[in-house]
Amino acid sequence: MSETFRIEDGVAYVGDKPIPWAKVMEESITFRDWGHRHLGFHIPLENGWIVSVQFGTGNYCVNRDALHPDSSGKTRPFLEACPDAEVGVMDATKDERLCEPPGWGGDPVLGWQGPAEVRVLIEWVATWATSEVPEQSMTEWLVEGPQVRAVDVGKPTD
Repeated sequence: MSETFRIEDGVAYVGDKPIPWAKVMEESITFRDWGHRHLGFHIPLENGWIVSVQFGTGNYCVNRDALHPDSSGKTRPFLEACPDAEVGVMDATKDERLCEPPGWGGDPVLGWQGPAEVRVLIEWVATWATSEVPEQSMTEWLVEGPQVRAVDVGKPTD
């Protein structure tokens, strides 16, 4: 099975790594006779930043148009284990508002990111100063800073 994002028994997973301290968000609603499924989680980091990972309907991921009827009336199934997600970074000290990370073109979210990209995002955001968005983009950080490596999304130390 390829790497996915999923929630199993109330625990968030990035690939095969459980993140039991992540805040899970799950909700199913009907709107305009269409099914909507909100699914995702927030990963709080020690420095006060939160990485948001969302993979429900309407998010920039493979589930974006799931459960919505197309022109022929057919609906695409919703993937509970999704291969990609929409990600954002929020400052816990500023009412959990999304920030605009450098290199994201002024957009507060980045779509269609796989678990490997999210692990690198978590590692990059973990290097940020509290309440201070860096000037260096993630790409610049990867080129000038640490080399790409497997990231352990283990629980931040207290």
